[in-house]
Amino acid sequence: MKYDVYSFGVLLLQIISGKKTNCRYGPSENLNLLEYAYETWISGEGMEFIDPSLVDSASSCKLTRCLQIALLCVQENPMDRLSMLEISSILRNGTSEITSPK
Repeated sequence: MKYDVYSFGVLLLQIISGKKTNCRYGPSENLNLLEYAYETWISGEGMEFIDPSLVDSASSCKLTRCLQIALLCVQENPMDRLSMLEISSILRNGTSEITSPK
């Protein structure tokens, strides 16, 4: 179900950022968690979104990949979202090419 995928994406965003969904973020504090994640992603500053306590030189690539996967799960159009089967495959294989969030 696409709703399960969406919920998984929101949960993953909360885990990797250490932030809550019911707060505002960004320079003007006018973005919800999903909007803030997407804005940092498209501006090429995805690591700004990640909780600093999770970051070290070995994990930054994996955390960026988690952000990308989470954003693919919460895309506005449900048809654009990954399936849980696709997510499982991506997480297991680790090397699968994945698309960029819209």
